[in-house]
Amino acid sequence: MLLPSGPYTIEARRDGYATVQDTVTVVDSQTKVLNYVLEPVFLLATPSSFKDTLDAGIVVDHVLNIANPGGSTLRFAVAPDYKIGTEILPHFRNWLTITPDSGEVNSNQSLDLNVNVNSVGLANFTYEAGIVFESNDPNRPSVVLDHTLTVQNALDGHISVTPSSLAAQLEPDQTTVKTFQIVNEGSGPLQISNITDDDSSEPPGPTVDATWLSSSPRFFLVQPGETTLVEVAFNSASLVGGGSHVANILINSTDPNTPTFSLPATLDILAPDIAVLPLAFDLRMDVGKTQDKILNISNTGNGILRYTVSVQENDPVDAPLNTTRAMNKYRSARENSTTSPEGSSFSTRTSQSSSPSSAPQSFENILAALPDRVMAGDELKILIASADDASTLIGVLAAFPDFAEVDYLNTGQGTPSLDSLLPYDVVMSWPNWYYSDPTAMGNVLADYVDEGGNVILTAFSLGHDGWSIRGRIREENYVPYGPGGVDWFKNATLGDHDPNHPAMEEVTTLSDSWRDAELSPHSGATLFAKWSDGESLGAVNEAGNVMGLNLFFGDSGPGWGDDRGRLARNSLVHISGGGLTWLSVSPTSGEVAASDATEITVTFDTTTLSDSTYAAEIILESNDPDEAPVTVPVNLKVGGYLVVMTDIRTSNPTGQSMTVGWKTDLSADGRVFYGLTPDELNLIAEDSRGPDFSATVHFV
Repeated sequence: MLLPSGPYTIEARRDGYATVQDTVTVVDSQTKVLNYVLEPVFLLATPSSFKDTLDAGIVVDHVLNIANPGGSTLRFAVAPDYKIGTEILPHFRNWLTITPDSGEVNSNQSLDLNVNVNSVGLANFTYEAGIVFESNDPNRPSVVLDHTLTVQNALDGHISVTPSSLAAQLEPDQTTVKTFQIVNEGSGPLQISNITDDDSSEPPGPTVDATWLSSSPRFFLVQPGETTLVEVAFNSASLVGGGSHVANILINSTDPNTPTFSLPATLDILAPDIAVLPLAFDLRMDVGKTQDKILNISNTGNGILRYTVSVQENDPVDAPLNTTRAMNKYRSARENSTTSPEGSSFSTRTSQSSSPSSAPQSFENILAALPDRVMAGDELKILIASADDASTLIGVLAAFPDFAEVDYLNTGQGTPSLDSLLPYDVVMSWPNWYYSDPTAMGNVLADYVDEGGNVILTAFSLGHDGWSIRGRIREENYVPYGPGGVDWFKNATLGDHDPNHPAMEEVTTLSDSWRDAELSPHSGATLFAKWSDGESLGAVNEAGNVMGLNLFFGDSGPGWGDDRGRLARNSLVHISGGGLTWLSVSPTSGEVAASDATEITVTFDTTTLSDSTYAAEIILESNDPDEAPVTVPVNLKVGGYLVVMTDIRTSNPTGQSMTVGWKTDLSADGRVFYGLTPDELNLIAEDSRGPDFSATVHFV
């Protein structure tokens, strides 16, 4: 600092230290170095601790001297902390008072404080407290003095606890609160010195704390005739369904007859028990037919059964990913991408930047993060119908052997016709740019679903602002989300989710800031994943044919450095029903209350099949803790397979008719061809119970 020549007054000060003043004279071209030692304040308390032994009902006062041998003004505040050891106790009766409870002490001065100890109303017990000073002493801003009070010759309190035990039933990862009350039936005060617990269901027994149990308050005083209510929290987090846990709540008190009262506590973890009928489907159909069968799902357990249903071809193939195909598809998509129309769903700040909000991942790195192999079933036809560039997603999906075709249509430039959608198993859509016509887009997707198609809608299509999809798919509740929802740009990571849901297989890391907010699932929809901030991440409608994925799959988003490629693949395979055109189930997920049952419609469709034998599996995954995924084998014989007829009988012959009955070795319809000669089998008779009746016993 350059100063004009002359005398100057220098003052050095700092909070908690003495202030020093000095006068110096500055001469031209002279450099002065000034060093000052500031003496700190210092809190010195005498005595350093207190210890009292008093009869009940006695009050005593002590002098606590606070000195400041430091160089500046000491400012302090003081208060008692009641505790057991190092544990602070919020539920307690004050027996210790310090006055004044704050003040100032000048340098080299002192101040006497009054410490009042009052044993009135206390039980025969040793109480502990800390006298805590907070001050501007820079070296010791907090000073704690110990104070111990032992009370004797008080009348005895006697403990009574109701109810005599506690019990709760919870599903995994739930909590509930039960209460018990402590009554003092004695003539003197009753001190509850601690409430602990042991888990007698875990070895080695009483020495193990019950982590699923906690009580509050744990330390309090009960006067004669008074009652205190204690809350006990039962928490089933990390406990397996179907188990039973037993513990003792140990109540320590000054009751001379019952110094430790044991209150039994039991926690039963509810669990569902899934059962399905029939155990298998085995049938024959002609080409060009459809037929519905019923799969019964029952829950014989005592917890809510949550299930998902999918179908897959028997013995899916362990197949490698095709990175060459993926790279070619990605490059082709980049070369053929078209310019999107004006208008973007980015916020103003985001759209002003030509760069993603985080460093873009190279496509090679994205491919390297995918699994080397997957269990792949039938090959699906996928259409990405987005108002956005989807080159990265198209390339990623092309790597998976599940997809025979991955095509792209820019719905920012036009609305597809229903006929153009029908060849695809799943249509995936979102509007980073405005849909050409959001109402027409919603109408045609609803028509596509009505014709048996499946749809996945992602971020910016799920809300209810100007960017979202409209039309029948929203108005008639095809989507899994109800009213509400707006675009927002706040980052979150993968939160609570169902790791057993097919869409979440091997999905462990997700992060995105381009999402829709405040989405509320419709009644009957299955919410299978949330973000870390509690917002919805993934849900499926009750029919199982429309999924909402609340994250961004476009090229210009926050990046692909997570498991969203695997999530996209899983979701497309799951929503398609595994890629089987001849077998589908509805609904694909749901809940069954304890001791209840539900029905799943299994649809067989031979419209596109030729004469052959087809095999698949219906897979039910659930929260049944002791049941692996339930597999229902499906065998379908299509067309003119020979049926062996046995036990052929005729009855009621007349000149015009007769009844013919027979058995077959396979379940079949009751259609027979007959004529006057073996070469003239031109007449057809149907089973008396209808043309669609299928069984092994028939009569015509």
